[in-house]
Amino acid sequence: MTRRYALSLRWLAALLFAACASDGGVTGTGISSIVAGHVMLADGSSAAGVEVSVGGVHASVDEAGNFDVTGEFSGPTELRFSQPGQPDEVGALQVEIPAGSTTVLEGVTLDFRSPERRVTLTVARHGSVVGRIQTVSCISNTGIAIELANRSFFSFLLSEDVVIRDQAGALLDCADLARGDRIEATGVQLSDGTSIAFSIELTERPAEPLDEFSVEFGGSVNNVDCEERRIKTIVLTDADPFFASVRTRQDTQFFCVDDDGPRPCACDDIEPLDIVQLQGIVSVSEPGAVIAQSIYVFPGPAVVDAEVVVRKVRCNARRLDTEAFFATTSQAVIARFDLETDFLCEGAACECRSLLADDVVRLVGIPSIANGRVFVDAFIIERDRR
Repeated sequence: MTRRYALSLRWLAALLFAACASDGGVTGTGISSIVAGHVMLADGSSAAGVEVSVGGVHASVDEAGNFDVTGEFSGPTELRFSQPGQPDEVGALQVEIPAGSTTVLEGVTLDFRSPERRVTLTVARHGSVVGRIQTVSCISNTGIAIELANRSFFSFLLSEDVVIRDQAGALLDCADLARGDRIEATGVQLSDGTSIAFSIELTERPAEPLDEFSVEFGGSVNNVDCEERRIKTIVLTDADPFFASVRTRQDTQFFCVDDDGPRPCACDDIEPLDIVQLQGIVSVSEPGAVIAQSIYVFPGPAVVDAEVVVRKVRCNARRLDTEAFFATTSQAVIARFDLETDFLCEGAACECRSLLADDVVRLVGIPSIANGRVFVDAFIIERDRR
C-alpha cells in the first residue's frame, strides 16, 4: 500500500470538507455552534478537570462531569481531550457538527489504560438543526439534505418513526416536504457517522418554488477542459457513484490544497484523478448544469477502500465480480487487477485462485465508471473469511 493512499468511499465530500478547514470545520462565519456533553473515566471515577478542545476553543469538565463549548465550528469536527499539565492528549472524537446547532454528547468515556480506543462515545444528539431543504428522498435511500446558515450542508436519514409537523403542529408525511422548505430538525449521530432525524418541523415555505439552489460535493476528476471551462467528476457515494459535469466561469475561485493549506491557483493546475471539492449552483430548469463558484483541489488519486462480497472469480481475466451492500441497496462492483496487485488472505500473502465465491474481501484501488457502472483498478485485495 506504499504506492497510493486510501480515502473511504463514504461521503468523500465530508472528508474533503474537513481537509480544507482548520481544527473544527468552517470558521469565521459568525454562526456559533454549541457542543456539550458528559464525561466519565472508564473506572467510573470523575473526569473533573479534563480539558476539552474544539476548534481551538477550550473548556474544562466540571465536578459533575459536564462541559460545553461554544464557537464557530461546524462540519466534521474533532474534540480533543487532555489532562491538565500533561503534554500528550488522552484522545479525540470525530463528530459531525451542524452549523448553528447544539450537539450533546452522551456517554463519553476516557480510558487512560487503553492503547487504542482511549475515548468512546455512546451517542451524539443534534438539537435544533435549522436549514432549507435542498434534496429530499422518501423512497430510495430515504433522507434529507439541508443548507445551513453558513452555506454548508447537513444530511439526515429519516427514522421509521420520524414525526413531521407543519407550523400549526399538524402531522405531515415525508412526501409533503419540498426543496426550498425551511425546517428545524432533531436527531442523533450513530457510531458510523450517520445522522438520523426523529423530528422535523416545517417553519417556512417559499411563496414561489426555488429555481436555483446551492450544491456542494466532492469527487475524483475524470477529465478537465479548461478552454471549454468544463470538468467531469466522479462523485463517490455509498449507494450510487455518478458522473457530474461542472462548468466554471471567469469568477470561479480555484484553491490548491497542500500541507501548508489552500492557496489560490487556476484550472490548469487540475489533473485527472485529482480530488476536488466543489461549491456551486444548479438551476431547476437546467439540472445538468452545475456552475462552480469555488473549487478546492487536493492531490489525487481518490481511492476506494470498501468491503464487498465476491460473486465470481476470473483469475485469467484478472477480474473479480463483486457486490457491495449499503444501508438500503446493493451494487455490482467489478475489480480489475494486475501483476502488482497485492492479495492477502487473513493477513498473509496469497493469490487470486485462493479466493472463492461468497468470500468477503476489502478492495483498495482507483475508481472509474464505464457504461454506467463502477469499476475499481485494485492494488490490494484482502480476504476476510467470516
